[in-house]
Amino acid sequence: MSNYISCADTAKLLRQALKEAFTGVKFTVKSKTYSGGSSINIGWTDGPNSAQVKAVADSFEGAYFDGGIDYQGSKYHKLDGVEVHFGANFIFENRSYSDVMVARAIAAVVKQYGGCEMKTVEDYRQGRCWSSYWPQSGGCDMERALNQHLAKMSDRLHIGASPTLARITFAGDDGYGEGTVGRNFEGGDNAAKGREQLLAARALT
Repeated sequence: MSNYISCADTAKLLRQALKEAFTGVKFTVKSKTYSGGSSINIGWTDGPNSAQVKAVADSFEGAYFDGGIDYQGSKYHKLDGVEVHFGANFIFENRSYSDVMVARAIAAVVKQYGGCEMKTVEDYRQGRCWSSYWPQSGGCDMERALNQHLAKMSDRLHIGASPTLARITFAGDDGYGEGTVGRNFEGGDNAAKGREQLLAARALT
């Protein structure tokens, strides 16, 4: 049986891993438990992009969700070689952008597409960029282009080494959801079989 690490303690480990992986960035890491589950919310401004932070945070999620069968399954890990189950079902990344970063993105997008109306940071904050269409870009509006550009922007090329993250290894999942690997990492037919068994069991109830 796996050792259970509470949502709050999982948040502490995650906070340390983020501090190590992204030096100089101030993160807020808040855990929350509620009826039927638990989660952790990560907040920060500028710095690394969400994909980079997610690459670290995913190692601390204790569950997955298969929308095709409306099923929440379990993921397992090892911490220092001992099997554990992290108490945070899901982890959410919430990145904010400073005015300086938005201004940089506006300048970059205008330069990339050209011929579009220049917008201000305030225009972006107030949602007034959506109507700036550029025919040469296939009808893509400025707000969408800005959001896509901001999502990719990062102050670093690589994720730093984290001793805390290095202590954790993936130990498999329950093997019922789409794309899962089970406890033996076979995946494929094994996951499909588990999924079929779950659906059959539900049909009998």
